[in-house]
Amino acid sequence: MPNNSAAPATRLVSEGVPVNDVAGLIGHEQISTTLNRCTHASRDRNSRAQAVFAGFSLTPAPEPSADTAPHDPGR
Repeated sequence: MPNNSAAPATRLVSEGVPVNDVAGLIGHEQISTTLNRCTHASRDRNSRAQAVFAGFSLTPAPEPSADTAPHDPGR
């Protein structure tokens, strides 16, 4: 890949190619180098990330009570 690898690296990562694979294509030993020097945020990726993050539950699920716990007939 040419020295100006920022645009191709950003595109590859945006298309779902694992960053460690992109780093290997570019010749970086550390994926942090690829992330820091060769990828850039995009509005589309930010929107997708926000949509996925919005679906996360940030509060722990309640512990099952005796009423909702599965019945174990072997007990």
